[in-house]
Amino acid sequence: MIDNGKLDFAILEGNFNKNNYSYHSMQKERFICVANANNRLTQLHEVNISQLLNQTLILREKGSGTRCILYNWLKSLNLSFNDFNKLISFNEPTGIIELVKNDVGISFMYESLASKELANGNLREINLTGLDIFRTMNLVYSRNNYFSKYFNQLFQS
Repeated sequence: MIDNGKLDFAILEGNFNKNNYSYHSMQKERFICVANANNRLTQLHEVNISQLLNQTLILREKGSGTRCILYNWLKSLNLSFNDFNKLISFNEPTGIIELVKNDVGISFMYESLASKELANGNLREINLTGLDIFRTMNLVYSRNNYFSKYFNQLFQS
């Protein structure tokens, strides 16, 4: 959409061709597993992925970046979404948070997305062995973008 002028910029967590675009790294995001605060797995000091498989997995819709990250991580462990007890696909992150808060299942997301609910105790992180995933969020725009000088000023501050 940047290429055809429908977007002036995008905030991306995924891969893009850095030779074709201007960009600024904004922040690093930690990818975590979350559950309702009363889920027994949140009480454990360390959890193995096999302990999660009897849970309902709530994840983003096909094509989403977070779903792809989880898919690739599970694949590296010789697992798939189908190895979980149940699977719910949802297209909106706040809806996923509500489902997890209501103890429908567990989910994987960026820590900042869940920060409010983690802070108020509605959600807790599951300390999952081997889940050490960080992604950089980038502001990406075309090299000849009208707003380039403003983006550069913003990130020089």
